[in-house]
Amino acid sequence: MDETSHPTPPGPAGSPRRPVVALAIVTAVAVVAAGFTTVRWRAAAGDARELRAEVADLRREVDRLRAEAERDPLGDLLGGLLGDLEGLEGLEGLEGLEDLGALFGGEGGDLLGGLGLDLATGCLGEGGLGGLLGGGAEGGVEIPDDDPRAQYAAAAEWVERERGLEFDHVPEPAFVTADEMRARVAAHVRADYPADLVRADQELYEALGVLEPGTDLLATYTEFVGGQVAGYYDPDTGELVVLGDEDEPFDAIELLTIAHELEHALADQALDLPVPDEVRTDDPDAQLAGLALVEGDATLTMSRFQLAATDPAEALGLLLGGDLQRQQQALEDAPPFLAAQLVFPYTEGLSFVCALESDGGWEAVDRAYREPPTTTAQVLFPERYTAGEAAVAVDAPPGPAGGGWERVRTTTFGAADLMFLFEDAGIDRARERAGAWAGGEVTQYRRGEDVAVRIGLVQRARTGGLCDSVRAWADTVDGAQVRCEADRVSVAIG
Repeated sequence: MDETSHPTPPGPAGSPRRPVVALAIVTAVAVVAAGFTTVRWRAAAGDARELRAEVADLRREVDRLRAEAERDPLGDLLGGLLGDLEGLEGLEGLEGLEDLGALFGGEGGDLLGGLGLDLATGCLGEGGLGGLLGGGAEGGVEIPDDDPRAQYAAAAEWVERERGLEFDHVPEPAFVTADEMRARVAAHVRADYPADLVRADQELYEALGVLEPGTDLLATYTEFVGGQVAGYYDPDTGELVVLGDEDEPFDAIELLTIAHELEHALADQALDLPVPDEVRTDDPDAQLAGLALVEGDATLTMSRFQLAATDPAEALGLLLGGDLQRQQQALEDAPPFLAAQLVFPYTEGLSFVCALESDGGWEAVDRAYREPPTTTAQVLFPERYTAGEAAVAVDAPPGPAGGGWERVRTTTFGAADLMFLFEDAGIDRARERAGAWAGGEVTQYRRGEDVAVRIGLVQRARTGGLCDSVRAWADTVDGAQVRCEADRVSVAIG
């Protein structure tokens, strides 16, 4: 959960997504990432027998926790909330096994995308599911409960020890109110999202069918982001800003935010964040991939901090409390395409960094800062990063017929962008379908008030189905025409 100095404007293709901008949204994603760090979701509801087996594993883990509890209130809490997972009798409004997924975000298409849960807890260390409920990880830390400055110092010490890196200096926190935070975020958005890019993104999104015509993109983006930020680290100034009162102890969400942002500061000082020299880049897919590395690193660190420092009752309260529901509602109210873009660095970045760390420890993550992923396909499918699989060059489709057209921009169109489009259109197996991507580019044209978009894609070798997937999506977009030839797919809109 975070944000940094320059909130990245939305855009599958055109806007300056700066990896330096760790846009930390304290949403259900951030909370679930903190509490259920390595939960991976399936796109569909999944097989009932497999789900029951997972529930049985959860039951055994809860039983173990109950047996190890040192005081009765913890046992009572676990018994009331998780004692009967098959019936979920302790959770108001959830009935039956089929509603287990609702506890973690609902059915396919919602935030956690389905009923089945893969609890790959290896990335969390020895704590396992017990750690997810608080205090289960090795290397625990005692966080003072009465002094925010002492809490901050303890969190900084833990982050430094966990990551095996050293601060040049621990940034002094700046505490701001909610109104001040919204004002700061709005100012960063205005500074980093100039009017010409806003207009280009608006035209692109409307052409792709992911934004209702007439929507004020800048206002929608600013309002959504401004209400989600709990803290940010500014790599330009070294400032670490926290939503809170310097005279009041931090609650669990604020502590998680601090751990997340401290990791950004530590990585910036010790490794350098992968910041592009030029903001107006023609490769936003690579920028989003770099941002996923940065956010995945901080989210994993934050999650382990929760295991080491968060009280079990408070951890469960985060997952089941009103703040989570409000943040989820904010995501649901935002345009789905925009929400998916903002969530991607935390969810998919977390999975990517977990894959690196599981194979090679934090040293492998540190090396990735020197050689960041160059495509979102490498983030979605980490084996492609390990293999050094770069994007394939794209043959630009012909421009629109007739004279008077102005080319607005040409930029990359990545596997993540393709996945977002499929998800927005309700096409099943969006992630799998996007895996057929090997390269992509989008060009926009303008003639007066008329807009034309051309997308060129390359299908990955030894895969198939890209043409059929793109045709299925194009059937949902007015005026979209698809042409397929061998491993090349082109889309013309307008």
